[in-house]
Formats: sequence, structure tokens, C-alpha cells
Amino acid sequence: MRVLFIRPNKDAFGFKPIGLSLLSALCLKEGHKVRLFDTTFFDLGYKEYSEIAIDIKKYKPVDLSPFHIGKTPVNLQSEVERAVKEYSPDVICFSLLSDEKLVAREISGYIRGMDPGIPILWGGIHPTVAPEEVIGLDTVDYACVGEGIEALPELLGAIENGVHPMGIANIWAKDEGKVIRNDPRPMFLDLDSLPYLDWDIFDPRNFIKPFDGRAVIGGDWMSNWGCPYRCTYCINNFLNRVHRRAIRRYSPERAIEELSFLKEKHHLNFMRFFDEDFLMRPVDVLRRFAKLYEDQVGIPFSIETNPRSVTREKVEILKKMGIGSASLAIESGNDFIRQKVLKRADTKEDIVNAFRFFHEAGIRTASFNMIGLPFEDRSKVFDTIEMNRKAGPTVANTGFFFAFEKTELYDVSVGNGFYNPVEVPVFIGDYPALDQPTLSREEARGLYRCFSLYVKLPKSFYPIIERAEGTDPVAREIFSILSKVYDDYVFEKDGFFHEECDPGETGYPESISGRE
Repeated sequence: MRVLFIRPNKDAFGFKPIGLSLLSALCLKEGHKVRLFDTTFFDLGYKEYSEIAIDIKKYKPVDLSPFHIGKTPVNLQSEVERAVKEYSPDVICFSLLSDEKLVAREISGYIRGMDPGIPILWGGIHPTVAPEEVIGLDTVDYACVGEGIEALPELLGAIENGVHPMGIANIWAKDEGKVIRNDPRPMFLDLDSLPYLDWDIFDPRNFIKPFDGRAVIGGDWMSNWGCPYRCTYCINNFLNRVHRRAIRRYSPERAIEELSFLKEKHHLNFMRFFDEDFLMRPVDVLRRFAKLYEDQVGIPFSIETNPRSVTREKVEILKKMGIGSASLAIESGNDFIRQKVLKRADTKEDIVNAFRFFHEAGIRTASFNMIGLPFEDRSKVFDTIEMNRKAGPTVANTGFFFAFEKTELYDVSVGNGFYNPVEVPVFIGDYPALDQPTLSREEARGLYRCFSLYVKLPKSFYPIIERAEGTDPVAREIFSILSKVYDDYVFEKDGFFHEECDPGETGYPESISGRE
């Protein structure tokens, strides 16, 4: 069978989706042929995330021109039709997030218009959280509801043999106008039996990613699958409840075999782990994994982890392993928002201690934060700013909250009239999803743009930064000047302001505060 995968990516680059990479490998294992149609480098009218990130000082600018990375204006319909005609696929499989559904609908429509006979499957997070919406589309024949590890090979086998997939678990199908809603299957547990990820389907430019002011050749991998937390803004809560997902883990030996293979095959010099909480494992397992990684892989890497999982012992293991950066979620520095609205269990003490352990080990850190949360106002945003000043991440990342379907905060946002899914159907990087009386979209955008300036520059700058929140010419000029100050006195000085000021004012630990 000739399988054409579709990745309807609207804005990000430098990432190879793990699920898509695995499904391609599974197809190859079954003897099928695979090809990928990827919109990553097409200009689809969305502002590139990296441009936004550089504008608001999320990370240092990197010259990617030698790698020819950029968005190219295209006629999407022509590109889709050309790809389908050249490859003549037997099946077309979309892998998409809810954020990508509009692009996926457009592409599905083009395919159906040119050849109504090609079976079209939608899989991924969006069909899992909104299966009725997806299977109701005229341009979709099948929806994979849940994981496709076993379901996709079974579906391809049925299509290849001309058998209607009446009873394939996890697959919703259509039969003479009726929808067949097959039951979910038991969770796949034996990760060690899976094939290595297939990255051959990707444009080589997807390996290039910016990291701390330079371009690296990066891999994307996940050693722990799943998340035990019940955050109200995250789809993992829904997946855990409805699809009975639990924590699954590769054995250290199997993980290192694949990582070593991928490193050598694709000449990687950096690895990004997408585990929801990399440190959510027993310390003896982490130590074994780290020793094998140090000996057989030996390239810098980044992780994401929860402050409550961070201990001084685990940080020391990571340091010896060769870690390049750790990202930790703060999300909100306001206790009511963080604990009652987001239902995160970490305390301020947990957050400060976690960052302190990394700083004491000399490890770069980044914080995750959200603006525009339900019931947030300006003072609560400044609680988040203050929390970041106390924690002292090397880089303070922030993004707008988005109400994703099937999350608890989706219902809260819609129910309180904060969010209209018709008005803002997908996440847009620099635009707040919520419109609420306590924090207007205009004010939220100003705070978002100036967030890193508030976190990193001395408090004596605050009145000037506040003036830069506006959109008038004077505000833009002030923001430009402050951005230059940030570049010279923060980015060029290891992420922390290094001019004469009161050390107590910034809140940074003295061990990293330079000449404050």
C-alpha cells in the first residue's frame, strides 16, 4: 500500500512529531510505502511562531538563512494536487492537533475534489477529542479515536484486502451513510517492541532548531509516555479519564539503543526530550538511563519537568549526563489561579527550590508561563512576573492561554462568556483567545509583549516598560530601545541583568546575579 501522511502544520518548524514518526515506522514494518506532505514551510497566512518568540525576547535570534528556513508563499490547492498525482496514494492519513483542523479541512477538501475514491483517515489529538465532528465531515472516511499503534496497521490491512473495517477498535468508520463507532482498545504497553522512529520522511530542515543563540541539529524523542497530573488546561486530563491512559516507559537499554541509532544516522548534535515530566521516574532508573546516555549518546539535550519532581540528586545526575537546558512550568504566580483555576499542585516554594537546584548546578533553565487565563487581571499577571523574578529562570517564556476542547477550562471559559470558539477557532501565537472584563485583549497583548522585560530588567524600569505596552509610535519606539537594552544587558550576559542595581530588587539568587 502507498500511504501518504499529511502534516497540516500552520506555523512551527524545527520539530518532527513523535506520533507521526512512529506511525510511519509501523507502516514500513508492515511492508507499506510511505511519503509525507508537510506544510511546515508553506506560508499559510499565520505569523511564524519563531518571529513572535524573537520579538518578545523568548530566545536569542539565530541566523537560519544558511539552512534556507522560511515560509514560502504557495497555492496550497496546487501543491496538494501535485503531491497526490505524483504519488498516487492508496490511503491518505492526516495526523493533526486541534490547532491544525482548519488547514486539515482545506487539504481534505482539495483531495476529495480531485479524487473522491481515495480513503481519508484523520488521526491524532483532534479526532480523539472531537470524533463526532471529524467523522461528520464529508471529506473524512475514517477517524482514529485514541492511539493508532495497532489500529492503523489493522485498518491498512483491511483496506488492502478489500474488507470493510467494521470492528477495528479505535477506528470510527462510515458504512452507507451510517457511522460505526468501534470501541477503544486496551492501551499498548510494550514500548520496547516498537520500531525506531522514521525521520526519513521529513524535509532535512526540520532537524534545524535554534538553541541559546545557535542552530543545532536536533532530534525529538520521548522516553516517558503520559502524564499523571490533572491540570485543567491540558488535554492529558481528558485522555487519562476517557482513554484510560497511564504512564508507560521505555527501558533505559532500549531507549539508548534507539537514541544512539538516530544520533548516528541523522548526525545529531542535540536531543530534545518531550516527556511531560522527564524526572518523573525513580532515581535508580534515572541514574541507569543517564549513565548509558553519557556513554553511548553523549550529546547535549533539553528536558521538561515539573517543579515537584526536581531534587538536588536528580539535577546532579542530569548535569553529569550532559544536560543543556531544563524547562519548568510556573504558568501563574498567583496562588488562586495556579492552584484553584489550573489545579496545579506545586507551591511557590516548590518552584523556587526547583530553579535554585538547577542554578546551583550551573544548568540553563526556562520557565513556562501563561497570560490571559480565566479570571486573570493585571495584578495577577504581575504575580506571575514576580514569581519569575524570584525563581530566576535563564529565559522566561510566556504564551497566551487557549481553551482547547475537552479541557475543563474550555467549559469554564465558554460558560463564563470569555471565549467564543467561532471567533477564535484555533490558537494564534500573539492573540489572546479570551476576552474578559478583568483583562482586555489589548492589555493582555501589551503584557505579553513586555513580559520578559518586566521579568529581567530592574524594577526602576517598570514605568518605562508600561509605556512600551502600547501600540502607538512612541510605545513602539520605547519597546525598540528597551529591546536593545535587553539584548546588551541580558542576552549577552548569560540571561541576567548585569548593571549596577540593588541585588534585592531583582530577586535573583546571589550565585547568579553577577554585579547586581
